[in-house]
Amino acid sequence: MVNCSDLTCGNEVDFCCTVVVPSNFTLNGTATVGIETSALKCVVEQCTQQDVSIPDPCDGENPLSCDVVIDVVKAEGCIPFYLAQPVTNSSNGTSTSVGCTGTVCVDRILCSSCSSEGVCDGIDFDTSRVTNINSPIMIGTSCNDTIYEISGTITLPSCPAPAEA
Repeated sequence: MVNCSDLTCGNEVDFCCTVVVPSNFTLNGTATVGIETSALKCVVEQCTQQDVSIPDPCDGENPLSCDVVIDVVKAEGCIPFYLAQPVTNSSNGTSTSVGCTGTVCVDRILCSSCSSEGVCDGIDFDTSRVTNINSPIMIGTSCNDTIYEISGTITLPSCPAPAEA
């Protein structure tokens, strides 16, 4: 079992790929990105939070120091992505797109809970979205073509709020 203090939580996943823009073309606008989340699954694991101080119900003056087991809810799997960057031909003004594809594999803790019963039922990975696409960065040239790196962020769903007792 993992020590809870060693964990990093969050629902953002970074992606990156490169596109090759032909010599007579220039970038024109912002890239669009499609994602496929059907291979993601929700998994519940446990971690131990060590030396948690809790009141002693029999001796209110001396707290107990206990290890507590906490459920962690994770997204696991891979997200294929498909990026299209609009470009314009500098000679004749025609427009098209250049693209790239990639896959980002995920092993991300979305939240923690004292009891994760039913939490995975409330997580719909189809609601994942590309929430940030950075401006292309020129990283080089090859055969008179220009190579750009384009990166961004995919935001996975958050865990549902715990049900009130």
